[in-house]
Amino acid sequence: MLRPLPRGALSWSLYDLANTIFSMNVVTLFFSQWVIDDRGREDLWYSVTYSTSMALVALTLPYLGLWSDRGGGRLRFLAVFTAVSVAATALLGWLTRIPGDAGVLFALAAFALANYAFQGGLVFYNSLLPAVSTQATRGRVSGMGVALGYLGSFIGMFLVVPFVEGKLPIVNVAVPFIEPGGRAAAFLPTAILFGLFSLPIFLRVREPRRARAARPTWSEAFRDLKATLADSRRYPGVATFLLANLLILDSVHTAIVFMAVYAQKVLGMPDSAKVVFFMLATIPAIGGSFVAGWLADRVGARRVFVFTAWGWAASTFVISLAAGDVVFYVMGGVLGALLGSLWTTTRPFLLSLTPEGEEGRVFGLYAFCNKSAAIVGPLVWGLTVWLAGSWETGKYRLAVALLGVICAGGAALLRKVPRVEAGGAATR
Repeated sequence: MLRPLPRGALSWSLYDLANTIFSMNVVTLFFSQWVIDDRGREDLWYSVTYSTSMALVALTLPYLGLWSDRGGGRLRFLAVFTAVSVAATALLGWLTRIPGDAGVLFALAAFALANYAFQGGLVFYNSLLPAVSTQATRGRVSGMGVALGYLGSFIGMFLVVPFVEGKLPIVNVAVPFIEPGGRAAAFLPTAILFGLFSLPIFLRVREPRRARAARPTWSEAFRDLKATLADSRRYPGVATFLLANLLILDSVHTAIVFMAVYAQKVLGMPDSAKVVFFMLATIPAIGGSFVAGWLADRVGARRVFVFTAWGWAASTFVISLAAGDVVFYVMGGVLGALLGSLWTTTRPFLLSLTPEGEEGRVFGLYAFCNKSAAIVGPLVWGLTVWLAGSWETGKYRLAVALLGVICAGGAALLRKVPRVEAGGAATR
């Protein structure tokens, strides 16, 4: 019999829906293509900007995560980061209309700020999971959040694509009173939807009260980061997990950022076909999220996560060899299910290794490692495409194959992460 979910679980999960609207419409679909195709810049322009924003997250979030642990203000931090991301995304809608290099540079700066705040907010969002779940329901609550996140990507595309193309995706029905404005028209409606769907978490979720401590210094935060990495006795398996996860997410983040570019450059897919591809991929992603959450509560998040990592590595190799749209669409569904499983099981897997009361600290460390991965992956992609410039579509296939190699390396490392029994004891 399923246990009822705690208060605030649905409102917490709706934030996943909100931020995935931003992730899909801005990071994955429209901004990278606006830079590379509409403005004719090299992939490296977008790669460097994205990686720079991730570097800023990696440098600041260990400090902010520790601060939120001490002050109990995770919701306040999340509110500030969400407001900044929404405002910068709205500004992006205007800056992309400025012609020439100035328009590109201003837009890249606004995107870097919006992505920094979006990615940074996830640290506080993830660390709120214990406030809306119990040990027995974490997998289900996490899975519900990821599933609603993929629903958010579907809703976001369905509501925003009419501003880009003047018609609803899939059904190709024209929308009255909306003129197609191209990719630059996607950003303002995305900002509005992100802000609206974010509201429930701030209205319904309540943090447990904790005694306030002194605000940390930057040097203290990085000493704490170093100590957390080194303290394997208090955090058995965390360092190995984070290294493995860094490699896996290096592959995942880069695929998310550049898959739309790959679809156009290698397979020649227009925006309308890419939107259909991503919308159809969300259906197995939603199913994969719920199934992975259910399995995580029964067989353990560790087992599901390991299976998912190997599945992602294998699927990436298949994508790199895809010769036509059919294989690409099929593998899109597979990747969607795997991605839903990955996001669902990462949080409960890490929480199973984390001492109670130090979730913000560990998720700050988690963010540091993950955002470090997101620094390297896009740069590897950009440099691969640039160095293999004469290979035409082959340079993009090589870049995707390298992502499979990186992910397989992370999956192999997971064997060294200890299993945590119900009582909290770690075993091999």
